Amino acid sequence: MLDLWPDGPAEDNGLEGQEMKQYGSTLNVYHPILTIFPAAHPNGTAILVCPGGAYTGVCEDYEGTDMAPWLNDNGITLAVLRYRMPNGHSSIPLTDALRAMEIMHEKADELGFQRLGIMGFSAGGHLASTVATHYTSELNRPDFHILIYPVISMDTTITHAITRRSLIGDNPSKELETLYSNELHINSQVSPAFIALSGDDEGVPIANSLRYYEALQQAGVPAVLHMYPKGGHGWGFHPTDFRDIWTTALMQWLMGDSHKCVPPQPEGAKYDFVSISAEIPDAILEIRYHSSYNFVGARVDGYDEPIALMTRQAVDSLKKVSDELKAQGYRIKIFDAYRPQCAVDHFVRWAKDVDDTIMKPYFYPELAKDRLFPEGFICEYSSHTHGSTVDLTLFDMNTEREVDMGGTFDWFGMSSYPTYTDLTEQQLAMRHLLRDAMLRHGFKPFPTEWWHFTLENEPYPDTFFNFPVSLKSVQSR
Repeated sequence: MLDLWPDGPAEDNGLEGQEMKQYGSTLNVYHPILTIFPAAHPNGTAILVCPGGAYTGVCEDYEGTDMAPWLNDNGITLAVLRYRMPNGHSSIPLTDALRAMEIMHEKADELGFQRLGIMGFSAGGHLASTVATHYTSELNRPDFHILIYPVISMDTTITHAITRRSLIGDNPSKELETLYSNELHINSQVSPAFIALSGDDEGVPIANSLRYYEALQQAGVPAVLHMYPKGGHGWGFHPTDFRDIWTTALMQWLMGDSHKCVPPQPEGAKYDFVSISAEIPDAILEIRYHSSYNFVGARVDGYDEPIALMTRQAVDSLKKVSDELKAQGYRIKIFDAYRPQCAVDHFVRWAKDVDDTIMKPYFYPELAKDRLFPEGFICEYSSHTHGSTVDLTLFDMNTEREVDMGGTFDWFGMSSYPTYTDLTEQQLAMRHLLRDAMLRHGFKPFPTEWWHFTLENEPYPDTFFNFPVSLKSVQSR
């Protein structure tokens, strides 16, 4: 633990007595502390998190320290800030957060990171967005910011009343209200943002996130917004039904090209990729990205041939899956496997062209195209580029038809989620049959696509490959 102000802060918040824990929140905070959880194998990124608590306390467990093992395992250093309560001094939380950013930047070489972002939950989201919009120097400017069900505005029509009162009082001046309404302070210099919340949040009105996101878009700041139908307020890192969904979406965003968190592919390195068909002759291929029948409506960049490539380790495990399912009367049918980065870039360009909706009736009829990127259906990063991910379904050898899974490959909607249950017993049974076989042989499922699996111990988790899908690529490696 680091004392934020070892010689004492310039401004005292007037609180004294005992700091105490109550219902998971530290109350009466007057002694700010920074707790750092270094990654054993840093990937170049660190995050300072500001837990929530309505500026009356700091919920530093489930909105802070509980995330350390997950982030550390992904190479990200975490720092949790126990910031002081305002108690009539509205500038104090921001002063603490800016100082914490400076301390972290001073420790960048020691901790092995080059990029530092800030994250906040609820009122901590207000503090994080205040840092993002009110930073005073490059030493306290975040490289990105992450807001989880955040309070953003002091506008009485949308604010969270307790947070507002705790920060700026019952009768603040219009100037003070405007100062801390962060949606009003966005310009093109604000860092990229990731926002996540629940549509049924009755604690903090969703208009806070929506106004902030809209302001970011108008300023040309890269941002994504994920809004989940249910979940309410205050879920933090609790093991909810959708924790895997939002944490996966966040990690994908952090690993995307806009942040350069992952080392680039070493030049001249050799990697062991093979053709799936060569190793699993019974596998059926329907490589839609080599055709025009896909959500883009055209052959995708990098798919030079209608084949499927994967790392040798992944194919060895997939062959065991195939053998097991074949004994039960099923063949595996492959839609996609290794995907070059240029293909992912093609998806991103297509998603940003909101006027190109030729394939909307077939893949996203109930979703506006301008929601595909913000809601995470299209991302700048894909696990497929590491070479050990596969999209597949089952083919019934008796009926000689593709199995009915209650949804089709690349459908952008809730029915694609593995947790979706509005299916027939047979559809659920078939999804479980595929999933269980993949799990038994070392693959982990993707939280939003029933057809998507990645080898648990994939050999190149930090490498984004960009060679074309062709037999020549395999033969030359």
